[in-house]
Amino acid sequence: MKTIIVATDFSAASGNAVNYAADMAVALHVPLMLFHVYAVPVGYAEIPVPVNIDEIQHIADAEMNKHLRILQEQKGNNLNIQSRVVTGAFFTELKNLCEEIKPMVVVLGSQGTTSTERFLFGSHTIHAIKHLQWPVISVPKGRSFTAIKKIGMASTLENITGRIPVSEIKEFVESFKASFHVINIGKEDNFNPDIPFGAETLKEMMAPVVPEYHFIGSEDTDNAIMNFADEEKLDLLIILPKHHSFIDNLVHTSHTKNFVLHAHVPLLALHKQ
Repeated sequence: MKTIIVATDFSAASGNAVNYAADMAVALHVPLMLFHVYAVPVGYAEIPVPVNIDEIQHIADAEMNKHLRILQEQKGNNLNIQSRVVTGAFFTELKNLCEEIKPMVVVLGSQGTTSTERFLFGSHTIHAIKHLQWPVISVPKGRSFTAIKKIGMASTLENITGRIPVSEIKEFVESFKASFHVINIGKEDNFNPDIPFGAETLKEMMAPVVPEYHFIGSEDTDNAIMNFADEEKLDLLIILPKHHSFIDNLVHTSHTKNFVLHAHVPLLALHKQ
């Protein structure tokens, strides 16, 4: 049975992602792994300051146990929860854990409440979306988990074969018994003859899941997608960092943070395995 991993720094901001992940785990009847990485402070003073690593570990373990008790009280026997506390670099340790347990998905908060939290959350989440080869869900601030009934994906519908992680998409759509919506954004006055062929090809690949297609004319791709997600009340929006041209461009610019941090809908990043 695959596990959901959720990372926490024990702040109120990360608590939102933890609650989202816990409710998802209960809904899917899968285990939850609560994951915390702490760093050992590095001193730069002329006179070395002693660092009590055992005390830092003790504090991290105590915080983890407190949050485990809170979650268990809230969810009761409906939640199968485990925990892991390690020291090191966040992404490296997260990647190591994923390689060990091969999770269904990793859940991360996309925003904090303070400027420092926003920077740290955004940096960790964007780096994971770009580089982690396991599915990553980015949870907007204040977003709680509800039944996932509508899952969307933005696609150019070009060169579909070999570029879309079909099995992973079907796993999520079928696990939640959700409808699947494909959003194609193009210029209003520029018809692309590859789109009908791509739409039919994707339909065949996704069977028995039946995609619902939405063709939108717009010069502003990312805003058009987010507006669609809001208007249609999508519960989850799939992005493919390695294959969507607009996401690929965003990943290489500071605009990525605006897309990830200001999205109102949880984003599910998938990589072609």
